[in-house]
Formats: sequence, C-alpha cells, structure tokens
Amino acid sequence: MGFSHITHLDRKRFAGLSQRTSNALEMTEERRIPALWDQFWKQDMSALLSQAEKDKSIIALYSNYEQETYTFSVGTFQEYDDILPGPYENIDLPASAYAVFTSRIGPIEEIVLETWKEIWTWDKRHLRTFTGDFEMYDQSAAVPQRAQVNIYVAIKK
Repeated sequence: MGFSHITHLDRKRFAGLSQRTSNALEMTEERRIPALWDQFWKQDMSALLSQAEKDKSIIALYSNYEQETYTFSVGTFQEYDDILPGPYENIDLPASAYAVFTSRIGPIEEIVLETWKEIWTWDKRHLRTFTGDFEMYDQSAAVPQRAQVNIYVAIKK
C-alpha cells in the first residue's frame, strides 16, 4: 500500500511504557522493543484503557530522537489534561503535519518492518522533523496474521 495522505494533527498527550533503543540495537539479540511489547501486555492496562474507551487505539511511539537513538513507547493517546502516574511515561507531541503510510494486510511483524523500510526510502527527501512518529494499532490490527497498520511520520509543512 504505502504512502496514503498528509494530515494535520493537533498536539497530543501520550502515556505508556518506554525504552531507549536504536535501529542497530533492534537488529541484535539484545533488542528491546519485543520485551517492551511483552511488558505492555502483561501490565494492568486499566489506567490506559478505561471501559468507556474499549476501542481506543494502541500507539507505538518513536520520540526523543538523538543521533542514532530514540525512545520507543507503547501506550495510548490520553486527554490532554490527564497525567498518568508511573510506571507510565507521559510524552507530549506538538501539533504537526504527518505523512500517513498504510501497510498492506499481512502478518503484523512483516508489514510494520516493510512499511518502515518504505518510509526510510521515502525520507530521502528529508521531509521528516523527528518530533514524534507513531504506529496506530486499531481494529484493523486486531488479528495479528491479517493486520493492517497506519504509520504517522511528522513532516515539515
């Protein structure tokens, strides 16, 4: 599928579990992202996903980019006035334009990496701002072997 469209989103507050990592580290046996996903699913999610918001999307957020490292977080977007206590990290994303990439339908681990590879090629135009990018896991990603994911990449206007 690939690049879908450009949209503008107002500032957002994210709450979730976080870990510093790099793409190089994620290619080794010491990778941290799978363990963070495991921790997220084992954690009591009631603070993040209230009964009134069962359909809230799970967000995988990439923020605080510094040279080769970044913070990877798994959680949800919250109301802007809410600040959740530890172990959740609260991260504010500025209002931004985003290029939205839609994966094909397939096994979740394959389609996410495939879509990021396309983004890295697309980014040769140097449009990214690195203020915060995120993968949105909604109902279309509920079946891991037949998932579809949207990835939002912050860009210059």
